[in-house]
Amino acid sequence: MPTAQELERALADDLAWARSELGSEIAEVAPVSPLRGRDRPRAAFRLTLADGRQLKLRRMESPVRAAKLARLTEHLCDLGIPQVVLLRAEALVVEWVDGTPLREGPGHADRIEEAARLLGRIHATTAFDGLALPVLRSTAAELRGMQEQLAILVREGRLASDTEERLTAAARERDPGRALYGIVHGDFCAENFVIDGESRLRVVDNEGLEVGPLARDLARVWSRWPMPATAWDRFLAAYRSGGGIHAEGEDLDVWKIRILVRSAWYRVTHRLVGDDDALAKLRRLLEVL
Repeated sequence: MPTAQELERALADDLAWARSELGSEIAEVAPVSPLRGRDRPRAAFRLTLADGRQLKLRRMESPVRAAKLARLTEHLCDLGIPQVVLLRAEALVVEWVDGTPLREGPGHADRIEEAARLLGRIHATTAFDGLALPVLRSTAAELRGMQEQLAILVREGRLASDTEERLTAAARERDPGRALYGIVHGDFCAENFVIDGESRLRVVDNEGLEVGPLARDLARVWSRWPMPATAWDRFLAAYRSGGGIHAEGEDLDVWKIRILVRSAWYRVTHRLVGDDDALAKLRRLLEVL
């Protein structure tokens, strides 16, 4: 995590803007994600104001992405998604939701099914920015992206060339050619949920919201939220009851490959902890395909 001095240098303009717009001094700034560079930190911070309010300051990679995220959260406001309070260039100030982490709350298993229904409702959104959803789009770009990331893992000496060939063949064999695109969450997992003071389940980290392949989002849940097979079956059933468009078998396997390749590539290229685990998980998937 950054030091207080690094925060002051990186966020001076944003904090001055937020202080002016919110009409209160900022008593404390606490990082809730790592600082990714002083000049353009794509990260999140909890702001505690002198009047007692708490908000989240989030910085995105571009003004276009920040504005789109603000529109997406507003579009999903009926689902309890925290709303954007202020927007300027790459910076957003978002509602802060206090609560108990999901895994520490009572009735954890039932809450998983509640979360699944929420994901189904997100995926069942019928339009955004004038685009009717879901819409069928080509998967060619997804397949190319996976191949490029596999090639980097081989060049880095982290993946054997025969393993790359087997993964590519498995993905090509299962690739549907076209997939349903709709609003996806991008990081739907237990650590991003809290139970608020009114006992409502709230998803609090929503920076990955975008229009993308629905089955890929479901595969991301499978990767980020490990659960026993019986619990996963209940998750999928609850997801469908919420309106989710279910992919299964080989339809979901190709997206599992894509998700695990991206995870391994990201961790290796950014020299992040967990790269060995990500590669091991990818190899284990290949063994059962």
